[in-house]
Amino acid sequence: MIYSETDGRNFSLYIDDIPVLSHSPDCPFLSVCDDKSFVNRLLTRIPISGIRRKYISLDNVNYDHERSILRFSRGSRSVSFSVRESEGTVILSPIKPLQSFSHLRFGFKAIPNEPVFGCGGITSSPNLRGRHINIRGGSSAIESEKPRPMDFVGKYSGGSEAVTPKFAVPSFFTASLKFYSFWTGGSSYFDFSHSNYFTADFDCTPEKIVLGKAECINSIHKHQTELYGKRCALPSKYQSGIVAGITGGSKKLLETLDTLSKSDVPISAFYIRDWTGTFAYNSAEREFWDWCWNKEHYPHLDEVIRELTDLNINTLCYINPHLAMEGRLYAEASKSGYLIKGADDSNLLSDMGGFMAGHIDLTNQSACQWLRQILIDNVFSLGFSGVITDRLDYLPKGAVLHGGTTPAKAFNYWPALWTKIIRSAAEQCGLDPVCIVDSGSIGSSTSLISAKGDRVDWLNGNGLQSALHEILSLGLSGAGPAHCDLGAYAHLIPEPLFANHLIRWTELAVFTPAMLTHTLLGFSQSSPEASRDVLFQMSRLTKLRYHLAPYMNLCIEQFHTDNIPPMRHMWEAYPDLENSHSIDDQFMLGDELMVAPVVVAGQTSRQVTFPDSDTWVHLLSGTEYQPGTKIVDAPPGSPPVFYKKGGSYESTFASLAYKTL
Repeated sequence: MIYSETDGRNFSLYIDDIPVLSHSPDCPFLSVCDDKSFVNRLLTRIPISGIRRKYISLDNVNYDHERSILRFSRGSRSVSFSVRESEGTVILSPIKPLQSFSHLRFGFKAIPNEPVFGCGGITSSPNLRGRHINIRGGSSAIESEKPRPMDFVGKYSGGSEAVTPKFAVPSFFTASLKFYSFWTGGSSYFDFSHSNYFTADFDCTPEKIVLGKAECINSIHKHQTELYGKRCALPSKYQSGIVAGITGGSKKLLETLDTLSKSDVPISAFYIRDWTGTFAYNSAEREFWDWCWNKEHYPHLDEVIRELTDLNINTLCYINPHLAMEGRLYAEASKSGYLIKGADDSNLLSDMGGFMAGHIDLTNQSACQWLRQILIDNVFSLGFSGVITDRLDYLPKGAVLHGGTTPAKAFNYWPALWTKIIRSAAEQCGLDPVCIVDSGSIGSSTSLISAKGDRVDWLNGNGLQSALHEILSLGLSGAGPAHCDLGAYAHLIPEPLFANHLIRWTELAVFTPAMLTHTLLGFSQSSPEASRDVLFQMSRLTKLRYHLAPYMNLCIEQFHTDNIPPMRHMWEAYPDLENSHSIDDQFMLGDELMVAPVVVAGQTSRQVTFPDSDTWVHLLSGTEYQPGTKIVDAPPGSPPVFYKKGGSYESTFASLAYKTL
């Protein structure tokens, strides 16, 4: 039951005697930025995270219980919500106001120093306390291969530079399990830097706000499923070997198959990035964004895919919602009016890192039907069982979308529109597709999320750590299984650290939902197959992965049935463990394996925290550890991984040391 209490100055809204919304003079629930102000109209051109706007708190709060309407007002300014209860949560739906506001700010009382989690893939630390999180409502900058000077300034200046995750969700929860979720396509800015309150700023009124308090973390994850919808599958075969990234044509594919087979590296799938052909840019080769099979670059690809299928090896391809302007599909889409337009009604082109491309308008249903048929004819009918896609976080701000929708209000839903088309095309071909993405937001239906970490961190030897943070943050946010894209930023690793880093990278990848080797055209050292030492360790560790497959599949199945992430932050698994919220360099894989990867360059040992009440056994050495903090040896090829003594998989884990020698 929903009811309210007020003394004229302070207001609280309860559900089943649990306060979920509060308002007070020192922490107003809702403040507005009046768009009639000349200064504020000028500031709307500045990113939401970059300025200080003048907000006016709506201090008068009234809840009409009979009509279930909650109204915030001050003078002529007013914002109202319809209120309803659903499964122990309060849902606020805005009622269209007579007056519009350029920005809204919501305030929430906070417990000092209480950890906060969510908002998507955060590469710094999963605990958001003290941070500023910016969830964009417009275009994302095209990522260059090397970090720009300002990347370093923003990361190391010590200022309040906002974190902008690639997979970004306007939702968070506290360690006391209060949760706050906002359905909006626009940009938002979350400020967790204050001791006694949080704020959330929006450039348009959220379509829905969900507030509540859960009894356990599993209930939080159940609530989060509504944010994402139906997930794409990740077949069990992906746990038995690597997903090998390929560029360079059919010859390179067959050579890689031979090399990996001779090195006894099990293969689950091949991922072909340049199946559409390539073009030269700055002495490097880039894939051609025209989503048609290039028969010169990959002759007999259809036959190769069928032969790989007979070997129980899947094949994935690369694709995204952008089209190179030199391609056949660009011309076809342009003629039919399927591309995003600019203000002058011409096709809006963007420099995508050395070439110009147009953008398919995913709000145009005719364009979506055309794209769906392209996927059926060119991707799934060719034999590909799924796709790996990126650049979903790029939607030009100057775009004029079909039907008058503004990019600022569509940005968060853009990845969901794309993955919905992929699923629809695959289902038409009788497939439950594998869909792997590196960015997304509300409604994104994915099989797996690629966590690459922060580019700046890769240059100073901490890239693996930032990738692990991103994975754990995605799990806490309910986004789904995530993995470290093995080799994604290999070209940024300093040469002296390169071989050691790839081995450590492989050690981490073994204990993620997929071992996918990235391929980056033009950077020969980024291919893990190029190093003999890495191949040897990859062979050992992939065998370990093969024997862990039943357990890994159980972890992934648990996610699909109970919404619990396979890789779990230590706080989620052991909330009563002292300072578990700050342990962000080790994690639980399922209920019985604890993984403490070496993520700092050059380390040969590391500190591990062993939770209370359990005895832990080193997976490879058999050494037992009691609760407490210990220093554990970790030479390359021997990651610190431990299983619970007495667990249901103890006999399986105990046999692995001998199977991977």
